[in-house]
Amino acid sequence: MPCRSSNPLPPDRGWAPWSYLAGCFWIEGFTWGLPFSWGVFQKYYASQPPISGADGLAAVGTCATGVLYIVSVPVFAILQKWPSQRKACAILGIAFLAVALVAASFANHVVDLILTQGILSGLGGAMLYTPFVIHLDEWFVERKGLAFGLLWAGTGISGAVVPLLMEWGLSKYGFRTMLRAWAVAAVVIVSPLIFVMKGRLPIPAKGSPFSSNLDCLSSPTFWILQCGNVIQGLGYFMPSIYLSVFASAVNLPTLTGTLSISLLNFASAAGAILSGLATDHFHLSTVLLSLSLTSSVAVFLLWGFATSQPVLLLFSVIYGISAGGWSSTWTWCSVEVHREVLRTEMGVLIGLFGAGRGIGSIVSGPLSESLLRYPAGGDELAGAYGTGFGVIITFTGISAVLGSLGWLMRLRQPKVSDSAHPHDVAAETPMAVEGKVGEATE
Repeated sequence: MPCRSSNPLPPDRGWAPWSYLAGCFWIEGFTWGLPFSWGVFQKYYASQPPISGADGLAAVGTCATGVLYIVSVPVFAILQKWPSQRKACAILGIAFLAVALVAASFANHVVDLILTQGILSGLGGAMLYTPFVIHLDEWFVERKGLAFGLLWAGTGISGAVVPLLMEWGLSKYGFRTMLRAWAVAAVVIVSPLIFVMKGRLPIPAKGSPFSSNLDCLSSPTFWILQCGNVIQGLGYFMPSIYLSVFASAVNLPTLTGTLSISLLNFASAAGAILSGLATDHFHLSTVLLSLSLTSSVAVFLLWGFATSQPVLLLFSVIYGISAGGWSSTWTWCSVEVHREVLRTEMGVLIGLFGAGRGIGSIVSGPLSESLLRYPAGGDELAGAYGTGFGVIITFTGISAVLGSLGWLMRLRQPKVSDSAHPHDVAAETPMAVEGKVGEATE
């Protein structure tokens, strides 16, 4: 793995940046893979003692992802204030994550799962992966969108493999054994990476003040992008929560639900990479609009009429590629805001956009359970709209459409051709300038 030196290695090129990214990929997978496989756990918990038949299960998975997103903001800020504590933060994070999963294996009630597999595991995950995101930003400048797209692809690939693994393991060994096994695997594989992975630049002796990271709240661009981000997040998680249950409700084969979640997450990995590449070459607003419209069409026309296995699996692929690529836009969302408020750290900005997604995640759990209580349209409506999931499908599609609000940021900028837009030349972004200044002063 790359090591620090008084003469930093160049970003973007060579073995060092990509080897660091490979390590981040593994950390990302272990941090996010289990929460993004929640649909399989929910189906198991709902049908097996000691928790079968209990209300509020959806909140466990959405709390895990929501806390992961939201806690990243204060963790980013704290590590910018006290940068020397980044390794200690990661060590504490893997410890919290392992303890949370082992504690969850003893759960007998939904509230136990919310506190352990939900909140505590989300806290541990945020503390584990946040320090590595900060350093990844140092290793990539011109290819930043691609790098973060590959990073977030770790979530999708892990989310594709883990549901199949857990479907097998839960039926054979039960949730207590599988949670403990995942905790051990995370510690054994991730702990060595904490000690060998290093950032590109020396850790500064003095960090930035908390107050400077609040400057972004005065940026109209930030609020335009964040509004679209939060609204998109309100519906984004509903397919991954309910696809497994939905498949059973429309009398599809048992494996179809698990396979649809795996395909969605695998497609999300591809979407993260493609979206990251797109943001490096096209205007951010164009990418946001394309992702929003494609995912909304997938929801309304495919999930809405998915009463057969091929249609449901096709929906998982298209929705995963489009909606699943959304997080890869946060890097260039942060660049756009950073141009207006230079004092705000890039890591904090990425964390704030992640927190917006986290708000949507936490709210979507109880919200989705409320939407399920609305009466179904029955035979009066075609396809899946006539099932108990019709309202959820409609809400998910609308939230996907409204995610395109971020496109309005373009109205505030000088007109620029997409073909000539590597974000007004990536080499001149604030991060690139900071990187050059940092290298010149080493």
